[in-house]
Amino acid sequence: MAFKYKKKTMIEPVKTTWVESTTYEGKKYFFNPSGPAIQWAKPEELKTKEEKEKSSGKWIWAPHKTDYWVPAKVVSEKSDGSTVVQPFGGTAMTIPKDGMFEGFGRKQKVDLSVEVNHIGLDYLEDDVIALEPVDEQTILHNLNERYKRKQIYTWVGAGRSILLSLNPYEVIPELYDDATMQFHKSSEDALKPDKWVPPHVFAIANQAYDAMIARSKDQSILVNGESGSGKTEATKQLLEFLAKQVGSDAEEHHVAEKLVVSNPLLEAFGNAKTIRNHNSSRFGKWIKVTFSRVSNKISGAKFVNFMLEKTRVIHHQEHERNYHIFYQLCLDEELSASLGLEPAKKYRYLNQCKELYPKSIDDREEFAVVRKALNEMEISADFQMSIFKIVAGILNMGQLRFKDEDKGGNVIGSKVVDDSWLKVAADFFGVGDDDFKTAITHRIIQAGKEKTQKPLTAEQAQDAADSLAKSVYGKLFDYLVKEMNESMAPPEEGNFIGILDIFGFEVLENNSFEQLCINFCNEKLQNYLNRHVFTSEEEFYKNEGVEFHFLEFKDNQDTLDLFEATKPALGMLRMLDDEGKVGKGSDTNWLSKVEKQFAGHPKIEFDKRRKFQSDLSFEINHYAGQVKYDAAGFVVKNKDTLWVSLLELMSGSQDPVVKAMFPSVGTTSSKIKPVAGQFRENLNDLLRLCDSTEARFIRCIKANQKAAPLLFDAIPVNEQLTFSGVYESVDIRKGGYPFRLRHKQFAYRFMCINQGE
Repeated sequence: MAFKYKKKTMIEPVKTTWVESTTYEGKKYFFNPSGPAIQWAKPEELKTKEEKEKSSGKWIWAPHKTDYWVPAKVVSEKSDGSTVVQPFGGTAMTIPKDGMFEGFGRKQKVDLSVEVNHIGLDYLEDDVIALEPVDEQTILHNLNERYKRKQIYTWVGAGRSILLSLNPYEVIPELYDDATMQFHKSSEDALKPDKWVPPHVFAIANQAYDAMIARSKDQSILVNGESGSGKTEATKQLLEFLAKQVGSDAEEHHVAEKLVVSNPLLEAFGNAKTIRNHNSSRFGKWIKVTFSRVSNKISGAKFVNFMLEKTRVIHHQEHERNYHIFYQLCLDEELSASLGLEPAKKYRYLNQCKELYPKSIDDREEFAVVRKALNEMEISADFQMSIFKIVAGILNMGQLRFKDEDKGGNVIGSKVVDDSWLKVAADFFGVGDDDFKTAITHRIIQAGKEKTQKPLTAEQAQDAADSLAKSVYGKLFDYLVKEMNESMAPPEEGNFIGILDIFGFEVLENNSFEQLCINFCNEKLQNYLNRHVFTSEEEFYKNEGVEFHFLEFKDNQDTLDLFEATKPALGMLRMLDDEGKVGKGSDTNWLSKVEKQFAGHPKIEFDKRRKFQSDLSFEINHYAGQVKYDAAGFVVKNKDTLWVSLLELMSGSQDPVVKAMFPSVGTTSSKIKPVAGQFRENLNDLLRLCDSTEARFIRCIKANQKAAPLLFDAIPVNEQLTFSGVYESVDIRKGGYPFRLRHKQFAYRFMCINQGE
């Protein structure tokens, strides 16, 4: 039988003349010389099957459980007006006619008219304003993809005055090495146009320095974000850049070196392990770095600290710790022996946590750095020992226990259960044992020129002991900063770069006085940022002679007035200050006055019939969202005062450091400013100072809640972008001309379209 052989047909590969290439700054494009044609989009014949599937049909942004938004293909439209969409590789979902999708434990507004720009998704931008389109979904996608590539920094706007920084939760060696630092020190104008300056904390520092030198204009850099977002690291790198790349004159007592060691010193006394962050800064700070008008090098520096979380000294949650310095001191064999310290687990102020020494914190090594920093700061050995004695004295105070004692005449007083702890604390504070015992168990009452002592109950004496511990630690921190400032004081004033490292907007399960102050601060910063971006954009267009029509930005002045107005009515924080001056002032009275004053105000609600858990609850509609507060303890926390007996005791200390910490304030505590009043004053002073500078902003973002390396959790990231006002800044930029290139940069980017000429 004869077989017939069928001739094989060879499948010829698709021929294409498209060539992939890149612009001078590395942007990918496609060129067809036979056309000739040039385009950003990948040609159809070069696309994979998956790429073709993703680009066919209509695609919109759909809600996702963890990614928040994902591209989804429109499958069909139902008779009721709803739309069925199918994420690539995911489960189909139905979007209601009004676009309001409910699922994954939240609500999301879906805009069915906005199609996904697949070309845009293929091109990552180091400036979110350069995205096409510029919207919440595309920004999140861009940040996510850059984060996967360990590109943690992104610009917001061509002016490069706003930098986004996502915490990578791992060490990226090349991110802050000498080569990267040197690259950013080189002036941008001296670089070839193909060397695009990428977003980086060093770029912000270098721009500020160059602008200060070129225009003899003071500069400021505002760093903020929630706990664990990387604020401390960003501030540290700003200072490292200025110290190492600019330096200081030899005769200026080595200020640059002192700046570098200032961070670990402040971290030991001002940072603590929290649920969100193992090295959380529990205070805000302003760092003013002054430069010589002659050499342009660092000539001095000054720190201003505010709102230290003193409550942490006596109480913290079980998964958190007290301040690092307490645990460090207990581990130092030589010092703990000389101070008679027990292991940390013995002390009430320290053993409230489940894990005293987590693996993520090397307290021994960090304490060695602290000792070195104290020496670098030229702080004397005697003063150093006083510091450690005071810290040890606080630990001993935490061990004090009291019991009620009948004083006769229906008067109940108290006595110390174990005098040994009191005697050690008294010795470390430089006060007499008996004087200490009397001051802590009695209160001085003054009528005219006459003073009488009123016994305190055991509960009142315990509160007095804890209040003194908080006060001593807070004043020690202030005094340490004062000594650092004296060590780095400039010989004469010059231009400066100021760095404001401040806490971000905070919403906890229970929001108290501290959260109210923090969120008020962020309202002020948001107002400042919006005004800065708006006015700087306006000034830029005027200088360029370009006609423009801005969109109006959200003005939160009505919220600020709610907090601090002076007329026609006092703001709630000013009312709180006044309530503390009233003999029988209370949280209930204050809240009742606030409710009466601001009934019907659009930014605050008091409706007790709603979801409130107590009569002292109220809600404020902040720029970043609604927050419920519990006013319990507001008046006492704001007063933050000690009994006169304790103030007089400490001001009479034989220890020069303790005596300096507690200068005589007379026989009343009325001269001490309330916490909110002092905080407002400091914040307003700082913002007025920033107004006189050219400002830049670093918005630190916590990439996930687990502190896991390079894990991008879109839900909290989106929330932080909203809370930090980034989307609002983007809207202001979009209202004008957001794309700006210098002529040289423009020519190099688009010279590829001149093929053949």
